[in-house]
Amino acid sequence: MLVALLSPAVEVSGSHPAARASAAVDPCAPRGGALPANCVAWLPGWRPRLGPVFNDPLAGSKRQKAIVTRLIHAINHSPRGSYIRIAVYSFDRADVLSALRRARKRGVNVQVIVNKSVMSSGVRSLQKQLRKNPNRKNFVIACDGRCRMKGDGGNMHAKVYTFSRAGGARYLVITGSGNLTSKGVYRQWNDSYAVANDKKLFDTWNVMFNQMAHQKRTGARRLSYTTTTGGYNYTFQRSLASQNNEVATSETSTSRYVASADPAWKRIQQVSCAAPRGFGIGGHTVIRIAMYGMFKNRGEALAKALVRKKKQGCDVKIIMSVPGGHTYKIMQRAGIPLRSGDWEFAERNADEEDGISGWGPRFYSHLKFMAINGRYAGHATRTVWTGSENWDTLSFANEEVVLTINDASVYRSYIDKWNGMWKGRATHKMGTQPLNAP
Repeated sequence: MLVALLSPAVEVSGSHPAARASAAVDPCAPRGGALPANCVAWLPGWRPRLGPVFNDPLAGSKRQKAIVTRLIHAINHSPRGSYIRIAVYSFDRADVLSALRRARKRGVNVQVIVNKSVMSSGVRSLQKQLRKNPNRKNFVIACDGRCRMKGDGGNMHAKVYTFSRAGGARYLVITGSGNLTSKGVYRQWNDSYAVANDKKLFDTWNVMFNQMAHQKRTGARRLSYTTTTGGYNYTFQRSLASQNNEVATSETSTSRYVASADPAWKRIQQVSCAAPRGFGIGGHTVIRIAMYGMFKNRGEALAKALVRKKKQGCDVKIIMSVPGGHTYKIMQRAGIPLRSGDWEFAERNADEEDGISGWGPRFYSHLKFMAINGRYAGHATRTVWTGSENWDTLSFANEEVVLTINDASVYRSYIDKWNGMWKGRATHKMGTQPLNAP
């Protein structure tokens, strides 16, 4: 695990030259004159921005569309014969659909997987063009629910965009919290993370993508990849039942939640609240969370785990969006500072809200990350966990992605975003339901 090189004992934020040499932001940069294992060299041409990108629905057009813009640039720089593979829960952005059609016209192979229950007219039109045969080079697949098991339970909830070639980048992998929807740009806060030239990561995701495209029931539902530089780890998962065809000793699911088998619960347990010198604040490990969904059995178990960390001396603060009432009150009673990132409460139209109806927020933080600054698993670190997984039991039935980044500069990027939302117009006092947008 990489450790930070900075020494101040207070929370840090802001840009820093270390970001340019970060092992997580560019893990395939040459080290000692040689490429790390599993990596390939940059080719000449356009280079995508690597590492984290955040959108801001309260800012101007450029910042609102920052995540989508990086994706469109990658599509536009994909050459003839290359492959674009997209797996995303919901997709209605006309600008991205147009970029994909142009790419296909110039000979790029385009493969898309979406969740059928929220399939837009634009994606249906693309499916008519590309067909739905996963054995061909071009297709659009719509999963009734989770892709890798029969039935309509769960969702294809990952948000992953990969490119075999985009300009000078090979094996570009972009993951994030946001879907390819207009509301993901104009009514949500989201993050996106890009890695290039790591062939092993690209190949690992392709295993998952091909399983989903063929909608095959498979025993090995959880695939993991850790970069050889130690900068990040990806977990592509659906259930905790098995990994690499080996049956796990314990399991948790939507029907039977077991906290000790929950990866998020295990992560919280490994946090030590006594921060080493140069980390945390005043000797205490810092935990900052922005979580869209946290409710029911899983949300309550994780809330209780965080309360225990608070009692052990950790500095815990959380931004929530769709919390269970009991979940947030467990933490509120324990003195954990909370703010809410949900706005514009109204009666929702399911066709416009990714299948969600009833009274609730139409403008909200869709982020799903936890960042720590202190000691974790016995090591001093600044680490971020992010991806597509919410903290509710439904996530165990979904196709999800969790990305772990052990890097000081990446941590600073996420904590900057978190601080800006906590102190700014993005959040408000818990327990209220604003009828207006922020």
